[in-house]
Amino acid sequence: MKRYTASQLRARLSEALDEVERGGEVVVDRGKRTFRIVSAPTAAKPTTARRKLDFQLTDERLVHGWTWEPQGAGRRLRLRARGTDRRRRPA
Repeated sequence: MKRYTASQLRARLSEALDEVERGGEVVVDRGKRTFRIVSAPTAAKPTTARRKLDFQLTDERLVHGWTWEPQGAGRRLRLRARGTDRRRRPA
């Protein structure tokens, strides 16, 4: 446990934070009040389950012959055959 005055803490803040990060405790005296700085417990990250695919691809020609085309910001992707023109031609 390290003890600092408020002015010492201002000058040695990184040193004090390193001490807390290592699991120590820092006490700061400011006038007639005393403060204790300790590391907060870290919350465990919730694990997210991966989604399963809703389909099973059985034709390998589809894997190599198709691609996904972006439609614009915030819009869904569109499946298109590779080698085809991306824009529609006017009729």
